[in-house]
Amino acid sequence: MENERNYSRKYWELMRKRSEFARIKLKQKLASEITTIHDIERRLKEKKIKQQERADEYRNEVEAMKRRVQARALIVEQQEMLIKMQRYLYFFNLFITS
Repeated sequence: MENERNYSRKYWELMRKRSEFARIKLKQKLASEITTIHDIERRLKEKKIKQQERADEYRNEVEAMKRRVQARALIVEQQEMLIKMQRYLYFFNLFITS
């Protein structure tokens, strides 16, 4: 009878240790899942912020290109200026060489 009692105590002691171990393991798993969820949310926020910044940069670059195109002379005007400059250089070189 005493022997059965000892086996019973050992059995229940073993069960208690297993359940404590299982609780600890479960607690660690839940804690890691919570940190994983927070980590995912943090990375998602960072990605959204970077994406918004990239969109703003793109918009600013497009606006800058539009301003440069509007401020630039037309191709015909550029050709006229080039022709005038070449004429000027031609006559300047004639004047200098003669």
